[in-house]
Amino acid sequence: MPKTIRLVHRAAKKFAEIMIEDEQRHVVLARTWKLGAEGRGEPLSERRFQCESRLAAIGKRDHQVAIRTIRGYSIVTPTGRDKKARTGKGKRGKRTKRVDVWRIPPSWSRRSVKAILNQLVETELGLCEREGGSKPRWNGPASESGIRVWEKRHQVTCPSSFRRLLHAHDGGSNVWGELCIVGSQKTSRSSRQLAREASFEIDADDNDGLDVVSSADFIPFATDRNGRLWGFSRTDKSARGELEVLYMKVPGFVDQRFRTFREFLAYCVLENRAALARANRRA
Repeated sequence: MPKTIRLVHRAAKKFAEIMIEDEQRHVVLARTWKLGAEGRGEPLSERRFQCESRLAAIGKRDHQVAIRTIRGYSIVTPTGRDKKARTGKGKRGKRTKRVDVWRIPPSWSRRSVKAILNQLVETELGLCEREGGSKPRWNGPASESGIRVWEKRHQVTCPSSFRRLLHAHDGGSNVWGELCIVGSQKTSRSSRQLAREASFEIDADDNDGLDVVSSADFIPFATDRNGRLWGFSRTDKSARGELEVLYMKVPGFVDQRFRTFREFLAYCVLENRAALARANRRA
């Protein structure tokens, strides 16, 4: 996404602008005007969000955009046309309700979870040195009995790639930006926070054209300070039999899907590499 996102709500006659106002201080600005009066006079509303890092500021901006698209706003493209988020039509003209599944590059298809984890730690530390922010902190390994407790709690078999992570690290904080992965520990503070944020209600009948999921079909394993959620889908599996990973900026509305937890980790590494490349070009 560009640094500044502009949205319009034709029915409510409102125009919204969300931007990263100060890249050095990581400040996100969200403003709303009456449609036709944008940029002139006092806005209807104006809020600033102070974030701890560049990645947190990007997450806050995207979260504010997602909230408005759910409320009926459309993103305004550079050509001036409205663009409805996460909508489309299938081959027979029916609206689709499933976002695309991210595909891992072929060169990464044989890399192990351990190798990808090592690269994630390496690139995350590199970004911390460049952009600031908290360094990743990983917990020790989970026990097999702890993993069985996790399976009993969620009434599913632990996905094999997630099990490999738990054998190495029973969760961690700031593992990808401000992402906090909750392992098998139910009583930890991060686990209780994740449980609160993952308790949401949604009426799928009122959200035609959006990829939605109920809290009953969602097994959360990670969150961040912006309230974004990552977790497994109970109802969708990859060809290898692993539960798909879902990413949601707003609880209940799916923004991205991954076939396996391993592919989600690979996505994090590739995003970090792209961010490091941008930082090197700016230097």
